[in-house]
Amino acid sequence: MSSRHRARCPELGGSETTGRSEVNPKEGTEMVDLSVWQGYATQCKGEILVWINQTDALKGTGSEGVCNAITRDWIDSLDSIRARAAFYNNFRCLNEAGQFRDYCMPAGYIQRQKKLEAENKARQKTLTKLRLDAQAYEKKHPGDTTKSEKVFKLEASLMGGPKCQDVFPLDTREDVIEHLNLAKGTSFAGALHLLTDSGGHAVALEFQPGKEGGEDDFVYHFIDPNTGWFAFSQYNHLRVFVQVVVLKNYYPASKYNRFKIYHYRWI
Repeated sequence: MSSRHRARCPELGGSETTGRSEVNPKEGTEMVDLSVWQGYATQCKGEILVWINQTDALKGTGSEGVCNAITRDWIDSLDSIRARAAFYNNFRCLNEAGQFRDYCMPAGYIQRQKKLEAENKARQKTLTKLRLDAQAYEKKHPGDTTKSEKVFKLEASLMGGPKCQDVFPLDTREDVIEHLNLAKGTSFAGALHLLTDSGGHAVALEFQPGKEGGEDDFVYHFIDPNTGWFAFSQYNHLRVFVQVVVLKNYYPASKYNRFKIYHYRWI
């Protein structure tokens, strides 16, 4: 790996500005460079469990991406060891040398994404109407927010699926990290939606407790369909990876300006 592309994990012995391409990566190039992300994972004391790289996998398909379908399936798989292993094996594409292939996209995900997106658009239309109705009601009944509260609670199940317990809209990256800080040391699973003015992207996280149950006995997982599934043994390593490597370098504030975290488990 050249010095220009050598990955560094800030606060873990590296510099936040070790190469121009890391601070201002060209969209769709550095994002899908496996060697760079292997370097990031190593520097942040983590590992890549599977490499997905949906950008290259979907070239020429006309699909806008399958991030919602992949993250939803990943979250669903966390319910059991067997389901987790099935997801892992489904996405673990290796070449003859036992190394990750350039990308991995199991059959059926484009169709699943299109179905999910159509459903989401219909649900979003329903939510928009309900929000407008709630606003009209509150103009006639100042101080009565019961309808808005019902719509907010409904969003979790409509947009997050039947297993979603709650949804939290967040304004800034700092809010996202503070929210994750609160979940540290708990059994947590959530989908993070990074929103733009015209769409967005979905990633997900899990804080998986071990048998001992102590704060140090955890595996911290992060999955991004644009890259892959990563695992860390310490929360701080995950935090730095998400906060600096992912959010700051690859999803710029100029484009991704709002966030929502959908909760599926927080114990």
